[in-house]
Amino acid sequence: MPVTKPAFYKVLDELFELDEGTVTGAERLDALGEWDSLRVVSLIALVDERFQIILPAEGFADAKTVQDLVAMFGKDLAE
Repeated sequence: MPVTKPAFYKVLDELFELDEGTVTGAERLDALGEWDSLRVVSLIALVDERFQIILPAEGFADAKTVQDLVAMFGKDLAE
């Protein structure tokens, strides 16, 4: 069963220590909080733990928006 965007947004809420439902998909990452290497590693670990999907470390440095992260899932992320 594919991961849904709302489920991924909940992970981002947790990662950035935001109230649930804050991330809607249109945000810039720097508007959510500091987007640094520690957050990248934490996101990779959370996605692996919750969804059993290992995201490649490449591409995170170029990610500027939530949609950039969504694109990293490719076909593994459903509406």
